[in-house]
Amino acid sequence: MGYGDHGEPDEYLPATGFTGHMNQLLTIVVRLVGLVVLSVGLWAGGRVLLEGWALYESPERIERLSTAIEQGSNLDALFATVSAPVPEAAAPPAEGEEPVLAVAVTPPPAGPSLRLSYFAAWFVALMLLFVIGMLAMSAISTGGQLALRELPVRRIARDVSREVRRLGRAA
Repeated sequence: MGYGDHGEPDEYLPATGFTGHMNQLLTIVVRLVGLVVLSVGLWAGGRVLLEGWALYESPERIERLSTAIEQGSNLDALFATVSAPVPEAAAPPAEGEEPVLAVAVTPPPAGPSLRLSYFAAWFVALMLLFVIGMLAMSAISTGGQLALRELPVRRIARDVSREVRRLGRAA
C-alpha cells in the first residue's frame, strides 16, 4: 500500500454530533450550488451554440446590430468623409474679377459602398459569443467540481470542518 492508498484521517472518524450534521449540511449545500452553477453553464453554452449556428444560417440577422452601431457611432459616415475625394481648388481670379468661393460637393458613390459598421457588428457579435462561451465553460467546470466535491473542494471542506471543530472545542 502506498501513501496515495490511504484517505485523509478525518474521513475515518465517525461524524457524530453537531459537527457531523454541519458537515453533512455543508456537503448538501455545496453540491446543490454546484448543480445550479453547472446547469446555468450548460444552458449558457447551449445558447451560445444555437446563436452561433443561427448567425451562420442567416447572416442578415447581424443587420440590427450593424444599424445600432451606425446610429451610435456614425462610423460609415465618418469613413465616407475620409474616403471622399478632396475638392479641387478654384483657379485664381483674373485681374478685374471678384473672387468667387466655389466649393465642389461630390455626391457619395451610387454603387454599393464599404460599410464598416457591418464588419464592426460581426466583430462585436463574435467577441460576445467568445466571452459568453468562456464564462459558460468556467461555470461548467466550477459547477462540476462543486457537485462532485473534487480535490480542491475537499480540501476546503476539510479546512472548514477543522475550523468548526476547533471552535467547538474552544467554546
